[in-house]
Amino acid sequence: MRFLNSLLLLLIALLLLEACQNTRPAQQPTFNRDHVHDFGATKIAFSPSGRYLASGGFQGELKIWTVPSGVHAATLKQHTSPIRGLVWIDDKTILSVSQKGYIVLWDLVTQRSLISRQTRPVTSIALSLKNNKVYLGHTDGIIRMFELHSLLLLKQWNIGSKITSITINHQESLFAAATKNKNIYVFASNFNEIRQLQSSDRYIHELRFSPDGLEIAGSGWFKIIIWNLKTGKSLVRSTEHLGAIVSLDYHPNGKNIVSIGRHTDANIRMMNASTGRLTRRLAAHEYCGWNIRFSPDGRYVASASEDESIRLYDMSLPYKPVWRSLQYQ
Repeated sequence: MRFLNSLLLLLIALLLLEACQNTRPAQQPTFNRDHVHDFGATKIAFSPSGRYLASGGFQGELKIWTVPSGVHAATLKQHTSPIRGLVWIDDKTILSVSQKGYIVLWDLVTQRSLISRQTRPVTSIALSLKNNKVYLGHTDGIIRMFELHSLLLLKQWNIGSKITSITINHQESLFAAATKNKNIYVFASNFNEIRQLQSSDRYIHELRFSPDGLEIAGSGWFKIIIWNLKTGKSLVRSTEHLGAIVSLDYHPNGKNIVSIGRHTDANIRMMNASTGRLTRRLAAHEYCGWNIRFSPDGRYVASASEDESIRLYDMSLPYKPVWRSLQYQ
């Protein structure tokens, strides 16, 4: 019996080791920036033009990088807890929010904050430039809406369970929130509830609207769930991820979805949104993934990880997967 238990533990260890490494040929990053955020890079966001990439760290610092060269352009420090949300206003202005609920609107020309405000602990953020509104999802189960430039609280909605993700569609007419109680709520921009969607998964880590606004995708454990917003029906897409899929994003043309794993793998995978077929494998991070995003033109994929690195992958290159390389450009 002792031998069988030892063998079982060995098999589990081998599976975990395989899961945490990039054990399949994959596309390597165009650039890899190591040790950019102590204890992990938690969020990333491309600027509207795609010329810049912002990354937020576990200790609250915000860094700006040029795309595609990866040159460090600025470091902004005012937060004291992990960055949980980054949204660009334009290429010179960005809004950041930390886990403790501290919101900062930054001027990147002067590298100073324009305004800041303290609210309740935050999990995620969504921005409506058209309406000059910022939506925050909170651990206390409340969605709060703020005026963009003053950061004044305008409205709040208690949906009774911790918000795990909040997102807004490209048309800025709908926003949605996922909660710890497995519900997904879809609202109009004025907070009128449109629909509730049910999830078969125990936890939706992130929500993203399709570019046409007809669907919404959620990342769960091992799988991605896609809901039709008109019918409320869902499709479950299996993936190669071996645990929680912590982040996902649609390509701007809506044809592909990219995702990154966390708890038992840091792999990055791209699937066809319509069929669920795997289209690309991107090289895994060393440790748990945090965030994944397409650039506005769809050419690049950026990723952030607990291994303290950020990466950029060029989708315009022919897909020629190779075994992991220790050298990056």
